[in-house]
Amino acid sequence: MGYSKFADLLHHYQPTYVRAGKKGKQDILAILVDLTGYNRKYLIRTLASPVSLKEKIIHRHKPSKYERVMKQAKELWVYGKFPCSRRFKVMIPIYIDALTRFKEIKVEDVDKQLILQMSERTMDRQLKKVRQNLHIKARTGTKPGTLLKAQIPIKMWTDWDHTKPGFLEIDSVHHNGGNPSGHYCYTVSQEDVATGWHENTAHLGKSEVYTSKAIEEGGDRFPFPVLGLDFDTGGEFVNWHLKRYCDARKITYTRARQGVKNDQCYVEETNWSQVREYVGYARYDKDYQCALLNKLYNVMSDYLNYFQAKERTIFKERNGARTKRKFETKTPYQRVMEHPDIPQSTKDRLTKHFLTLNPKQLLRDIVRLQKLLDQTITK
Repeated sequence: MGYSKFADLLHHYQPTYVRAGKKGKQDILAILVDLTGYNRKYLIRTLASPVSLKEKIIHRHKPSKYERVMKQAKELWVYGKFPCSRRFKVMIPIYIDALTRFKEIKVEDVDKQLILQMSERTMDRQLKKVRQNLHIKARTGTKPGTLLKAQIPIKMWTDWDHTKPGFLEIDSVHHNGGNPSGHYCYTVSQEDVATGWHENTAHLGKSEVYTSKAIEEGGDRFPFPVLGLDFDTGGEFVNWHLKRYCDARKITYTRARQGVKNDQCYVEETNWSQVREYVGYARYDKDYQCALLNKLYNVMSDYLNYFQAKERTIFKERNGARTKRKFETKTPYQRVMEHPDIPQSTKDRLTKHFLTLNPKQLLRDIVRLQKLLDQTITK
């Protein structure tokens, strides 16, 4: 029996039940137990209540005040590539301002206030039905290099200075489609530890020269000078070309411990969210595919660094078996703008560029380039 019919039935019998004697109440309870199947004690408590069950149900199922703005909130969530609620909370005002500036959406002031005051838990509840979780197992194609390993110092994740921008972790992502034979494209992924600023650069073949060139091209796109590079023990990084490049620019270079992935936790955790999620696991082994990858990465750079929030641990305390953490959630652009070591002229240049960016148009360009890239894959 539905709740509404059940409420109507009890509402009908309640006045009679309250006025009836002992025998009358027993008869009414017997009828209701037979009709509804509910427990006798539950019916006694409900019928004796001065507030009818119907009123209780209406109060209990009161519509959420956020239902009127959930369509717009879901639209923003899609433009943000389905972020978690903590990241989405930070990204909402950025997306509303940018999309309103380019007249992509229209949000009334009342609705804007309602969306902004929505808590993270409410977002999780409201977006639960449309949330999609993707779990794709990653592959690795990194082969350990032995050249110069003894001359390159080891740095662990605990050694990082989290306060100064310019110290990068770098990693190589292979696009071989599961077949490591022959030449194919690689992506050099570079992540700044302090701000979370990220740059990708694609190159064809595992040549030391091309790898060093890709690192240089990606490093030049950072809004601050590169001060240090930390990489794994792959042969594409442990070579004389990269050593000469770092020595010429007075860049500190260190390597992670072999087989210890947590030494490169900042860049390793982005291999899915900032490379694989956009280009997948297909094989790319042509020059024009490499050129398309770099076009895609140029658009992704603006989208990821200006409009995608990242979490950073700012407090960690261990108490026995329990670990308490506190996170800071901001976009890389916001961290750069707030950093005291970055000159104001750089911040002004970034702000001027930010005001020209339309996140919805960037997402359209990303999808267009992804389709072009998919069309080049040999079936």
